[in-house]
Amino acid sequence: MPPKPNYSVEQLIDELFHEPDLQKRRYVPDKLAKLGDWRSTDPLGKILCDSSQPTILRNECAESLGKQGDPRALVYLSQCLHDPDPELRRTVIWSIGQIGRPDGIDLLRQTFFDSDKMCLKWIPKSLGRIFSPQSVAVLKDYWLHLQDRFPQVPPALLVEILRAAHNLFPFMDISHLRFWFSLAKSHLDDSSPILVQASLILLNDIVSSSDIPLPCSFLEEKKPFLVNSPVKNHFFMLAHSLSCFQILQSLFHERNDPSILLYLASFLYNSNPGQIDKYFSDQRSAIPFTKGLLFDEIMDKKIVGMLEQLKSEDLEFLQVYYSYRMHLERQFSIIQEMLSDRRLTATALRLLWLIPPDEDVTSLLMEYVRNGEKKYVQAVVWVVGKILENFPPTSGLLDVLHYIVDHERIWHIRRDARLLLYNYSQHL
Repeated sequence: MPPKPNYSVEQLIDELFHEPDLQKRRYVPDKLAKLGDWRSTDPLGKILCDSSQPTILRNECAESLGKQGDPRALVYLSQCLHDPDPELRRTVIWSIGQIGRPDGIDLLRQTFFDSDKMCLKWIPKSLGRIFSPQSVAVLKDYWLHLQDRFPQVPPALLVEILRAAHNLFPFMDISHLRFWFSLAKSHLDDSSPILVQASLILLNDIVSSSDIPLPCSFLEEKKPFLVNSPVKNHFFMLAHSLSCFQILQSLFHERNDPSILLYLASFLYNSNPGQIDKYFSDQRSAIPFTKGLLFDEIMDKKIVGMLEQLKSEDLEFLQVYYSYRMHLERQFSIIQEMLSDRRLTATALRLLWLIPPDEDVTSLLMEYVRNGEKKYVQAVVWVVGKILENFPPTSGLLDVLHYIVDHERIWHIRRDARLLLYNYSQHL
C-alpha cells in the first residue's frame, strides 16, 4: 500500500486557517481528506460554515468532510443545505451520501425544494448510498414530491431515482416493491435507453425475489423494441428471472448469439443434461454457458472436466473455470493455485467469501492490504463485505478493515472499509 503523504494533520489545520495564498490554501482540505484523520472534522466544518470564507475553499471543505466519512460532519453540513451557492449545496448533498449514515436521511429530505437541477439529481444518488429502510420511504416521498412539482419529471432525474431504488432494493417491504414495480414497468417504452435500462434492472430485482407477477406475454410484446437496443442483455436477464425460456430459445436460434446461453444455461442443463457437451466445443459458448450455471448455482463435476479439455490460457476463460471450481469445491488450495498467475489475483481474492474466514484467509487478506496495489485493496474490501454477509464477524476480519482505515490514502476505499466497520463491529 502506498504510504500516506508526508505531512501532519496539525500542520495542515494550521495552513487551513493561516495560509495567505488562496491558491495553496484551497488544496489543504484535499490533503486532509487523503490523511483521513477525523481530528480535522471540526476545523473543516468551521471553514465550511463561515460565509465570509471564499466559496471555493468552503466547497473543498464540504467535499473533504464527505470523503473522510466522520458522522460528526453532518452537524456542519446541515447548516449549509440552503446556502446561496448551488455548487456548495451540491457538494453538501453529495457528502451526506458519502458519509452514509441514517442521520443524513432527514437532512436530504430538507433539500427537496432546491431550485438547482444538479442538486435535485444528487438527492436520490445520496439517498441510494444510505442503506436503510428509511431511505426507501424518503426516496418514494421524493418521487411523489417531484410529480407534484413538475408537469413532467426530467428523464435524467428519474434515472437516478430508479438507480437509487435498485441500491436500496434489499430494504424494501412488499408495499414498496409494488410501488417501484409499477413505476419501472411503465417506462420500458421510453425513448431514453438509460431510463429503460434502469427500469429493467429494477424490475429484475423485484420479480426475481417476490411473487409480483409479470407474464411472459408482456415480455413478448416488448421484445421487438428491447432486443434491438443497447439494453438487450437486461431484457435477457429479466426473461431468465421470469423463466420465459421459450423467448430466450427463439432468440438464441434466430440470432445464433452465444451470449444468450448465459440466460439459457440452467434451462438447457435441467432439460437434458446429457446433451450439453456441444456447448463446450469452444470457449465462445463454454464461457457464457458456465457463467449461466454459476449464476443459478448448478454445480456438476463434469463441467470442470469439459472446461479442462479446452486447455485455454485466455484470462476470461480462466476466471470462469476457477470460479466454477471454487464454487463447487470450496478449497483454499484453489485460491493458492490461482495466485500463481498474477492476472488472477483480484479474482482469487474476490472468491474468498466462499470459505470460512479462518487464519489462512485473514492472513492472505492482510498481506494484500499491506503490500497490494489499489485494485487488490479494493478487492479485499469487497470480499470482506461479502464474507460478513455470510459468516459471523471475526476479530481477524475487523483487523483487516482497521488497517485499511488507518493506512489507506484513497478516500473511497477507506470510506467503504469504515462503513463495514460501522455495520459489523457492534456484532462481534
